Parts: sequence; C-alpha cells; structure tokens
Amino acid sequence: MGRNHRPMKTLLAVVGAGTATAERNWRDPTHPLLSLVSSAPRQQEKENTNKGAHLQQSKLPSRPRDHCTCLGISPTATQSDVGGLVSQTSDGEGDEDYRVILVPAKDHPQGTMRPVYAPQPGTPRLVAPDLSPEYGPGWGKNETEPIGYIPQVSHTFAYYDGSYALQNDWVGIAEATTSARLYSLPANHPSGKGHALMSIQEVSRIMLERCTTARCSVMTGGKAAEEHGYYSTLEVDDNGEALTITDGSETWVFHILSDPTGKSAIWAAQRVPDDHFAVVANMFIIREMDLTDSKNFLASEKMVQIAKQMGWYNPASDGPHIDFTKTFSAGEYAHPYYSARRAWRMLSHANPTLNLDPMLGYHLQNSSQSLPFSVPVAKKLSREDVFNFYRDHYENTDFDLTKGAGAGPYGNPMRYAEGAEEAKRPYGAWERSIDIYRTTMTHVAEVIPAPAIESKKSSSALPPKNTCTLWHAPGRATASVFVPVFIRGATSSPLRTGSSWKVEHGSLWWAANAVGNWMDLRWKDIRAVLAKYQAKLEPLLIDFAKEWHQKMRRDEDAEIGVEVSVQPAENNNIKEAVVEQALSSWSSSSSSSQVESSSGIVSSISGLIRQLESTAGSSPTSSGDSWQKLITEITSAHWQLFYKLMAQFQNGYVFEDGAAKGLGYPGDYLDSIGYESAFHAEKSQFDSMRARLSAYQKLADDVIAKQGGGGGATTDEVWA
Repeated sequence: MGRNHRPMKTLLAVVGAGTATAERNWRDPTHPLLSLVSSAPRQQEKENTNKGAHLQQSKLPSRPRDHCTCLGISPTATQSDVGGLVSQTSDGEGDEDYRVILVPAKDHPQGTMRPVYAPQPGTPRLVAPDLSPEYGPGWGKNETEPIGYIPQVSHTFAYYDGSYALQNDWVGIAEATTSARLYSLPANHPSGKGHALMSIQEVSRIMLERCTTARCSVMTGGKAAEEHGYYSTLEVDDNGEALTITDGSETWVFHILSDPTGKSAIWAAQRVPDDHFAVVANMFIIREMDLTDSKNFLASEKMVQIAKQMGWYNPASDGPHIDFTKTFSAGEYAHPYYSARRAWRMLSHANPTLNLDPMLGYHLQNSSQSLPFSVPVAKKLSREDVFNFYRDHYENTDFDLTKGAGAGPYGNPMRYAEGAEEAKRPYGAWERSIDIYRTTMTHVAEVIPAPAIESKKSSSALPPKNTCTLWHAPGRATASVFVPVFIRGATSSPLRTGSSWKVEHGSLWWAANAVGNWMDLRWKDIRAVLAKYQAKLEPLLIDFAKEWHQKMRRDEDAEIGVEVSVQPAENNNIKEAVVEQALSSWSSSSSSSQVESSSGIVSSISGLIRQLESTAGSSPTSSGDSWQKLITEITSAHWQLFYKLMAQFQNGYVFEDGAAKGLGYPGDYLDSIGYESAFHAEKSQFDSMRARLSAYQKLADDVIAKQGGGGGATTDEVWA
C-alpha cells in the first residue's frame, strides 16, 4: 500500500465523533485525532497507491480524482479586449466523463428542496434529468439517488457543468484538487457515521446556480459547506479543494477542507491582486491572511478557532495573521515537486523576469521561503497566451520532457500511468508536466463585465449579463483547439456526446484523442503540424466569439438561461449517417495521393465562420445554431486532420512532396542506444561489404556504358 493506514474503526470513531470530541483539548498529545494527523505521511508518495485500502474498508465507489492545473488571472492582467480569466485542465485518471452539460435556468416554488448528489466515477457522472435533460437516461444506469436535500432558492441560473460547474452568465470557475490535513465522511457512508453533504462538485454548482459575482460565489459556496458539511476523498493527499473564480471585475482563489466534527467545513479565499496571476497546481497557495481586510480576504467563521484548538496555530509564535497553507495543507504528494514545478513554470510564463527558483517548492515552515501566492504579469496576457501555457512540457529548461531517454527518439513528453515496476522504485518519479496524457479537457472561462450603460437599461432586479465565453479544448490542449461555448440553446452535440469506452465520430473529444494518440508515435514532427493548425484556427475562433457577443448585445430579446429543449441521442450512439458525413467531408476534398493540408482545413473553417457571422444575432435561435454548427464543423475538421496525419505519418515514413521519406532517428538518440557499438558485427565487415558493392556497382555501370545504342554490343565487345 505504501502508506501507514490507521484502522478504519479508529478513523470513524475520531472523525464521526461529533460535538463531544470537538470539545476535547485538541492540543492533548494523546488525543486520537492528533495521533491520526501525526501519522499522515508527508514524504514522497505515488499517485493512487493507497486507493484500494480505503475502498475495501469503506465499500464506497471510487471517487473522481482530478489532479489539475488551475489559474486565476486578475482582469487587469489581461489585454484590453480580454476579461478576467480562470482556467484548468481536468486530469482525471482513466475513465472520466468529459462531457459538457448545460443545466437550464429554473424557477422553484416556495418550500422546494434541492437534491444533493455525490460525485460518481466514470461516465455518466450523473443521471439526473430533473437537473438537466442532457443528464437524462440512456446509459443503462438508474437515476442517481441524492444523498440529501437542502432548501432551494426561488430561481437558479443556467450554467455549464463538467467535472465541476464551469460558467454561468456572470461568473466563471476553475478547480484543482489539493492535499489537506482533515477529511470527513459523506452522508451516504456505509458506516452510518457520515454527515457531510457537500462535495466540491455541489459547492461549485450552488455558486453558479445562485450568484452573479465572484464574491457572492465565495460566500454562498462557503456557507453551504459550513452549514451542511464538506467531504472529498478519504485520503489526505487529495481531499482538499481549490477553486479560482472570476466575474470580470475580481478574481478570487478559494480553498476548502473538512472540519474536525465532520459536519461543517473550513474555507478561505483571497482576491488575486490587480495585475497579478495565480496558480493552483494541487497545493493550497493562500498564505498569511489579514482577516480584518475583507476586500482581499474571506474565511469561514471558525477557521482560526479550529486552528488554535488543533494546536496548528499560535498567534504568539506564528504571528497575528494565520498562514492557511502552513496550517491546513498536508503538503506535496506524488513526489516532492509534483505541484511546485508546475506552479514555478506557470508563474515564470507570466513573468519570466522574476527568475523564480525551480527548486524552491512549497514549504510548510515559517522560516522557509516558498513560491508566492501570485506574481505581477510582465505583460498583459492574451487568450492565446493562456491557451499555450497549457501546451507546456518544460521545453528549453532543465526539466524538458521532450529531451532525454524518457522522450524516446521523437521527443515524446508523455510519461504514462505508472505500473508495477515504478511501484518497486519508491525514490523515482517523472516530472509532472502541465500538458499530460490523461488530460480530458482544458477550459478557460473568460468574463468581461457588462458595460455600465447596460445596467441603466435593465429593468430586471438582476444585473445585466456579462460577456462570458467558455473556451473549451477537449482532450489534451496540444492535440485540440479551444472552441468558444456560449450559454445559448443546448450544448453543442460534439461536446456532450459519448464516453471513453467507445469511439464516437460525432465527438470532438474523440477527434482530439485520436490526434493525440497518433501524435505520440512521432511527437516532434506531428506536434509541429498541430501547432501551425492551432495558431491559424484559434485566432479565427476568437474573432468569431467577439462578433457573436457584439451581436448578442444588440439583441434586446435575449433571455437569461434559455431552457434546454433537446434530448441526448438514445444510448449516445452516433448514427451511421453522422460517421459517413465526417468521413465523406474528408474524402470529398482528398484523394489517395493528395491529402488536404491543415492550412486547407483552416481555410474551409474560415469560410464557414464568415457565413455564420453574417447570420449570428438575428435571433436567439439562429445565434445558438451558429456557434453549435461551428463546433460541429470543427469536429469534422479535426477528424480530417487526424486522417491527414494518419496518411502523412505512417510506418515510419513521412509522405510529402509526392514521396515517402524515411527520416530515421535523431543522432543523439542513436548515440545514446549504442547504435554503432552495440551491433554484433566488426567494422571491417562493414568496410569489406561496402567495398565489394562499390566494385560491383562500377562494373555494372561500365557494362551499361559499353552497351551503346542501336543493336548493342556483343559480349566479347563489352569485355574487350
């Protein structure tokens, strides 16, 4: 198992003991909970090695584990036409539900109770048609049973849901799992001793259902967790959570973990300073908090009290401002730089002039330097800057994953899931890159505040909708494109279709997944094609989104939260006609000898965008159709790109300029494997072989030369 586990009955007795336990002296060294905490290892650990023990003991299904890389960017740190940005990869393990689901706006009668769901592994993450028709049946599974209920509000807003809630018409959210020193049992725990109702999935949903500002989201989500209890996994390495939240005027970083009673929560939030850039890469990052400064810091009511009771915070020795990370984090997991290296890289992208130390890491001691909460940006960031931050493997640094023996001959930076042999080597690890093989999606939630004039025009009690775009790249960012998604109509079918168990040609995720897996065969060459494709296509999509929003602003009939009116395809099977359409779209412009170039694919999409822009905004329906149709066509184009790559890079050859070219292996790779020294033959054998062939070639050439024209020479004449 690789860890020192306490018996489950002890854990249940401690965590589920309730108020009586909470009132004991937490600083008593014999207290069972302190014994539990002290035994929680902080040394190097491997991902996923201890899942089995807790699952056997708890009888609970495996919970989603997303080891993500999350950004929170101040609205003043971006270019003038860009809003506040929050973003994340979703780096779940194995079968993660990659679909994007639109949850419609709803009115609720007084006294309605809101169901609360536990996160489920795999696909589907939910079967809950009352929440959204797109979460409807058809998966061979029963409807998901709520684990409890809380009072509902009179109106809930429309929002996009993924592994976590993503964006509504005012606020965007991103997520990253973290370590934490406490955990709680969910209300549906088979022991009967669980109390907590709120997972981070439900906390984020409540935020977007009920809030139009980032500050409201922090307070509302935090309060729900305090009132109803917060839980995550049963391991300290990933039972904390962090969100970054923006409303286009402010961006906040939110941290949460369980409390000692198992019935409430500990949470804290810090505003990202103006012109700053923050990274949450599976570590808490909030440090000293001045809780008298409510403009910049917010926290749960009993946070400081609990820290004192546990003996984790002493103002006399630790200072007047509690250090949230030192107090509540369990530190790094997987390996000593699993989080810190990514944070260093992202912060360095935002401001390379700071020359941050890649070996600094995150430290939990008062006297140790640590990576900062945020850094000022060296220049105002564009959308494309952030897109490309997520395509990073530490290129051109000492940690470059495209270099060395691990990258193979073609510079492949992917380091796949560990197996039995890695587990036998407890002091080894791969660098953890930002772009990783198990990324199921990357999203960048952009929010630009509504113009002030819109507030004056609005007769609603609600503020006017912000300009919100969910930039969504299914699969790895290196193998995908960021498409614009709007809260208008149903989710575009290619974003809400399928699962990782069966190839779906109507799914953009599957198109990107196919490209990514093919790219791994000859990384450097194929990645270069992808980079050009992305660099040409994504600016076109940004221009489309700008035009779409401008026309929407002029559409005074636009409604808040359009109801979802379509059902997902039965059993999520894509009809043969859809498959044929994708394939025929490619074959109609290609032949066996000439495959359409990526530039040609982009040109065809550019023409489509011009057509869609000319009609977008004439009505809510047509505008919805325009962006949905665009994503459908991009899905088809991405499949075209995959087929192009299959044809161009096959069997070790590169097919271009009318010829199949063998490019061989790089020289440094050949030297590293002993290409010359390890082959079982003497150098003299090579030399004699080549001399013999050269002599025979000369003889054959001489024979040809003497043959002459006409009737040709006789044998005697040739040898004369």
